[in-house]
Formats: sequence, C-alpha cells, structure tokens
Amino acid sequence: MNRTKKVLLATAAMAFAISTNVELVDTADKRTGFSPAACTFVGPQRAAERPTWAFFNADADDGMVRDAPDVRRLAGLFEEIGYRLDEVRDGERAVPRLMLASLPAGMSNVPTVEEKKRMFLATVLPVALYVNEKLAEQRRILIALDACRAKGAALDARSKAWIEAMADLYDTAPKISALLDRVDTVPPSLMLAQAAAESGWGTSRFAKQGNALFGEYTWDKANGMRPAGVDAKARIRVRRFDDIVDSVVSYARNLNTHPAYAGFRDARARARAGGAQPDSLELAGEFVRYSIRREAYVEDLRAIIRANRLDDFDRARLDDAPRWVPAIERGLVRS
Repeated sequence: MNRTKKVLLATAAMAFAISTNVELVDTADKRTGFSPAACTFVGPQRAAERPTWAFFNADADDGMVRDAPDVRRLAGLFEEIGYRLDEVRDGERAVPRLMLASLPAGMSNVPTVEEKKRMFLATVLPVALYVNEKLAEQRRILIALDACRAKGAALDARSKAWIEAMADLYDTAPKISALLDRVDTVPPSLMLAQAAAESGWGTSRFAKQGNALFGEYTWDKANGMRPAGVDAKARIRVRRFDDIVDSVVSYARNLNTHPAYAGFRDARARARAGGAQPDSLELAGEFVRYSIRREAYVEDLRAIIRANRLDDFDRARLDDAPRWVPAIERGLVRS
C-alpha cells in the first residue's frame, strides 16, 4: 500500500472516530481487552469479548452500593464527597462513581419539590452515565474493527465471534454497519427526563418497590407488578428489576432494539454523521409511541428537559474510580 493511500485511510478512520465521538487508541483497552493496533482481543477473555447483558451489571468495583441509606443520610453523603449538581453542570466536577441499587427511602417525604428533584437526579445520573460508558465501550470496539477492515486487515475468529454475539444481543444482522446503528449511547438528559416522567421523580410505587424507572411493561406475572385499575386476570404488568442499573440497561436496550424506536436511532445516527452530539429535545420527538399520550407525552418530556436544564448533564462524566470508600467504612453506606 502506498503512502498516500495509507494517509487517506488513517484520515478517514480519524474522521469517523470524531463523527461518532469515540477516540481510537493503539493500546489494548483495559476494560475490554481489545487492541485496535492488533485488530483483535488480547490477553484473557473478558466480559466484552462474549457480550451478554450481564456485561452491564455493576458491582462494588464499579461503585455499586447495595444497601442504600435513606434520603436524609444520602444527602449528607453527597455533601461529604463533594457531589454537587451545580458543579457538575458547570463542568467543574465529575460525577462520583456511586450507584445505588435502589432509590433512597423517604423520597416521598422530602419537604420541597426542588430538593426531591435534586436527590432524584443525583441518584440516577451516575447510573445513566455508567450504562452509557458500557455502551460506548462496545461501540468503540465496533469502530476500531471497522477501521481495521478499512485498512485491509482480516478479522480473526475471536473478533468475528464477538460480532456474532453482538448481533444476537442487539437483534440485528452480524454486520458492523448494522450494529453501529444500534450500539450507541442515549443522551443523559433524555434518560433523566423519562425516568422522572415515568416514576414521578422517584415516588411511584413501581419505582420504590420494583426499581422500575421507565414504566416498561411485561407479560410475565412473576416478574411484574399489576398497575392500579387493571383487572387481576389481565396479563399486563409493569416489569420489576433487581436494581435501578438493570432498569436503565433495559430501557437503553429497548431504545436500541425495538422497531418502535427506529426513528430515534435514525435521528441519532444522522447527528453522529454530522459530527454533532444527538440533541435530546429533537430525539424526544421520536417517542410518540412510548406512551398512549403520544404527542402530549413528547411535549412533557421536552418541558422537563427545559425546565430542569437537564441538557447540562449531557456533558457530564463519571469519576475515574470510586472515592467514597471511607464513607462506606464509617457505616454511612454498606457495599
């Protein structure tokens, strides 16, 4: 391959990475074990190599806290570790890698609406960023594999098997182009707005008893809660989850795979192709089928985003490592 062609291919790969907001690196990714330079996975097998939805399950090393304090003590913990949403909005501070398995008890008793909203957003934001972080890891590998193919490298058996597993996971063809349409992040502002709308800012029965932030339905009676006013013989239920991470994972999977949200995925892909961050106010327009309220629901989502300046959080990032261990050791929370 002549030098001019190499330069053109490298330039194209860099432009593609920029347009998708993913950085290509030459060293093996510590989380996934994928090496863009070698165009393959290296070292021992890792969760990302044979992807399943379990890849998104958080544990204590990720910042998961199983036994959460009540809302009053949680507010004290946030203050102790310097977690202030105003500073996150301004880009002055990263979001702590602290994910509660469930919403704190006592959300319904918070005395003011503003405080209730603040505690809800502070609790859900780290989870939203964590799920996006995992989606971005998978997308980064896909982009790197596509760049490998562009420079003429043949994909090895491990990479091909990974693509097959990803296709099964995301209900699409085992092609990188098809997967890139589905394996992508969701703007945190949109996640937060829908979680707020569907859970009543964390006060609904489904959120408190079933970690259900997004009102997803299921026909599995054993794994769901019956909505008020629904006949006991009816099969429809609101799906319950082991923790709120699972709820956010299921929500993101729904948006990334269900035919009803193909328009959402198309709008997101157009923004990527234009080198822009997907805009939550625009993407919200693709959710007329999320609720029987249709256009009124879309307008509610947009109003929540605007009124609470949720788009500020689209630039937020997780802290590199958990920094709240001393608070846990003193009994404020237990991992």
